[in-house]
Amino acid sequence: MTQAMERKHSAMMRAILDMEQKGLTEQAQEFKERLAYEILGVSTTDGHLPDTTALAYQFLGTTLRRVPTETPGQFKKTRNIRGGGTAAYVEVGYVKQVLNTTFGPFWDFTRVGDPSYLMDEQYMTDGRAGLIIVRGRLTIHIPTPLGWQSIIKEAVGEAEIQRFAKEDRNGKPLPNGGKPVNIGDDEKAAESDALKRAASYLGIAADVYWGKDEIQQYEEVNR
Repeated sequence: MTQAMERKHSAMMRAILDMEQKGLTEQAQEFKERLAYEILGVSTTDGHLPDTTALAYQFLGTTLRRVPTETPGQFKKTRNIRGGGTAAYVEVGYVKQVLNTTFGPFWDFTRVGDPSYLMDEQYMTDGRAGLIIVRGRLTIHIPTPLGWQSIIKEAVGEAEIQRFAKEDRNGKPLPNGGKPVNIGDDEKAAESDALKRAASYLGIAADVYWGKDEIQQYEEVNR
């Protein structure tokens, strides 16, 4: 896609949002359909807007194929995991960048229900007992010739509760020893983990979180 086309599409998306904010529903819907066909390469200069289910699904497939399945090396990281060993991962910032690049402003992520807490000692690593579990819902909104279509993926994320050290270097107990540092930050970390896992269902960072067989199945579905 040329830069001129990208600028045109961005201008049309801004116009759609402006119309929706002003309550111009019919005009916004027409612009959505025109934008959909523009991206598909279907000419609408004659004023004719074909409305078929086949083209709607074609557009969905075209959009999802823009998701990169190969993560640039600089974004791949490793971390220690419970039970020993390491695991590959990407920062949530990379995931948000891909979502913004692929879907523009037409995505959102929300928590589902309240966080849950596992406080058993079996969930401790480096002396930090406790785990926070958050379920999140990633929704992608895609304009198609049949109107807005939504793709919804839910996933569970987790994060360990960060705690103050119990003793100083000399073994002397500390006043806040063992207490959580900031539960809010831990919840955000679990939420970020849920977003990354949900986004992986769309193929984002697939080479980091999935096995080779799963990546092949994803590519075959989107081919």
